[in-house]
Amino acid sequence: MSSVNVIVANDLRTGRVVYLDRRGNWQQSIGNAQMFADSERLETALAQAQSDEQNNHVIAPEVVVFDEQQNRPQHYREQIRSHGPGCLPQHPPLLRSA
Repeated sequence: MSSVNVIVANDLRTGRVVYLDRRGNWQQSIGNAQMFADSERLETALAQAQSDEQNNHVIAPEVVVFDEQQNRPQHYREQIRSHGPGCLPQHPPLLRSA
């Protein structure tokens, strides 16, 4: 199995699942996520993600294993997060401000 890592979090304002891209921005599509095969680059990017969390952009950044052969996250929970209703633009956030 050929696997790499991606960094996932939730957008603090919308709650949507987001992925860190090559430019250090957060994207809703896992297809735009930066794939990390190198642990040193992964650690640097994770430090940036944690900084984004401290600056109230995202919450709970974490590393997820991505299976390149299957073209999906390795774990079922992350497969649901990446393709489930919570990340699709046609589904509005569950909570709305009053």
